[in-house]
Amino acid sequence: MRFYKKNRNITIECWPRQADPRTDAQYEGWPVTINQRDNFLKNASWYLPELTFTGGESPVVQVINEQNDEVVYTLRVNGTKYLPRVLKKGNYTIIVSKDGSGKKNKIEHLAARKTPDARKLKVSLK
Repeated sequence: MRFYKKNRNITIECWPRQADPRTDAQYEGWPVTINQRDNFLKNASWYLPELTFTGGESPVVQVINEQNDEVVYTLRVNGTKYLPRVLKKGNYTIIVSKDGSGKKNKIEHLAARKTPDARKLKVSLK
């Protein structure tokens, strides 16, 4: 496997047992490349408010479904903005945390909408 952090792509290779990767080919159809978000956000068509981070960048964002208190996903964000998406209508809690600081911002009762809109939330990472 090869992980490309900048674009979040993952390339998976599959070689025959006694193959020499320098000269032999992989199995037909390999390698396969996927994006990290393909695992959980590919079909997400509901939107929460856009998050804008101040006092830092690239925090960890966790989205929780308030109906059953289940974690929908946890993702390190690249940069200072993030538009969270979810799979279904409902109310959600977002927890934003910065590495090593122990500080967490909890934003509750966010209603998912079918289309992105002008809602923006500023989240301080200080």
